[in-house]
Amino acid sequence: MLDFKPVDTPMNPNVKLLPNQGQPYPYLGKYKKLVGELNYLTMTRPDIVFPITVVNQFLNLPSGSHWIAIV
Repeated sequence: MLDFKPVDTPMNPNVKLLPNQGQPYPYLGKYKKLVGELNYLTMTRPDIVFPITVVNQFLNLPSGSHWIAIV
């Protein structure tokens, strides 16, 4: 592990995702399905674990900005 290479995470650090941020996203099932698929990808892509953990917080009531963050 001495020769590891750091990797950037694919998330803009300036984006602040908050609950109840704008209008609720109308396709809740679509949001949950995509987040679930991204969770599955984290098994082979450790660089996306943090961003996926962030959007997992909003599975109950995502807004349009949360959808944009995962697309």
